[in-house]
Amino acid sequence: MNELYQVIILIFLVCSSLVTNSCGQHVCVESGIACDSCTTLALCQGTEKTPNPCPSGKLCGEISETMAGCFDSSKTEAKACKCTKWPSLKADPYDGQKYIACITPTFQLYEECGDDKIFIESEQECLESTTSPPTTPTTPLPPPECDEEGFSTNDPTCKTWYYCFMNNGSWQATTIYPCEPPEYFFDDRVKVCVPEADLKPKEFVCPSDVDGGVMDTEKCDVFHICFAGKEVGDPIPCKEVICLIKIT
Repeated sequence: MNELYQVIILIFLVCSSLVTNSCGQHVCVESGIACDSCTTLALCQGTEKTPNPCPSGKLCGEISETMAGCFDSSKTEAKACKCTKWPSLKADPYDGQKYIACITPTFQLYEECGDDKIFIESEQECLESTTSPPTTPTTPLPPPECDEEGFSTNDPTCKTWYYCFMNNGSWQATTIYPCEPPEYFFDDRVKVCVPEADLKPKEFVCPSDVDGGVMDTEKCDVFHICFAGKEVGDPIPCKEVICLIKIT
């Protein structure tokens, strides 16, 4: 019993010092089943732990000190992993390196901080727990732009997305998230990430700075008459020789 007490004290000291990248993950001290994160079970055989993912759409919930299971998100047992404020970021109660992106009341994502980082809910971000090696600088994306609520992207590669919402009378945006799986692209027409084969151009909208004929964004044999940012009449079919040149 004294040894178990020492283990618990050690875990508390390590996590509170923000030195380890496993703060909050379950440490097995006896046989049983616990939550390793909101989406993963920890199967304990004595002090040996075997992580086991919950089925897709299920959340981990603990019903006693030595028993846990995977439940529908609507179940009381899963309430520790459910969001209560939107949009916001919520710490994973079982794994200090993970957090929950609370997008809408019906949509939340389970994210993980990078190496050597832990999520601090009061700061709403992942913070370094140790010195990380220098990284190769990348060209940052421009700040998200919002003028209506919903999912959007400002990424010219269409590999990321964010969510726009109204907060205290002004438009705000969530953190920018990558499409999952990584080979998917954000389709602005349907507002979700899709396989490349399903990716389609944006629906045609007349540019505000062009008056005259403007090529369609999808059909190469159609153009539109635009004036003052609005379309005049219906789309117009054109001959191939005309459509191969810029009619604007």
